[in-house]
Amino acid sequence: MIRVINRSGEKIVEDELRESIYLVLKEEIGDVNVNIVFVTIDEMKSLNKEFMGIEEPTDVLTFPYHDEDVYGEVIICPEVVRKNAERFSVAYEDELLTVMVHGILHLAGYDHERENRKADEMFKKQREYVERIKGEGKKW
Repeated sequence: MIRVINRSGEKIVEDELRESIYLVLKEEIGDVNVNIVFVTIDEMKSLNKEFMGIEEPTDVLTFPYHDEDVYGEVIICPEVVRKNAERFSVAYEDELLTVMVHGILHLAGYDHERENRKADEMFKKQREYVERIKGEGKKW
């Protein structure tokens, strides 16, 4: 199950978001409970500093717990996602989908920061999932 928690102040279409990302969760991890948490830029900056030692906001952070109640959380900052979408000249929805898939893959154990050989596999899967989900015509 995917639980959406929105503390960002942005409008999030939760049902379509859950439906889109569930495919990745089910195939990569299984039937587990995951929280997708949307936060403000200030909260993301604080989390990034506390957990990554970086004093600026980021688009997505992932926290695997592997608990029965909550397998993990994907923390997303829509404001940073929007800025990145503009910077990369892509639609906001496409960039949001990409970071959600990215976060789920991190929960599944993929790591592009420490293991270079897994990075290629992670980004390949990320592209494949994004294209597959977009091909189904899902939008939010």
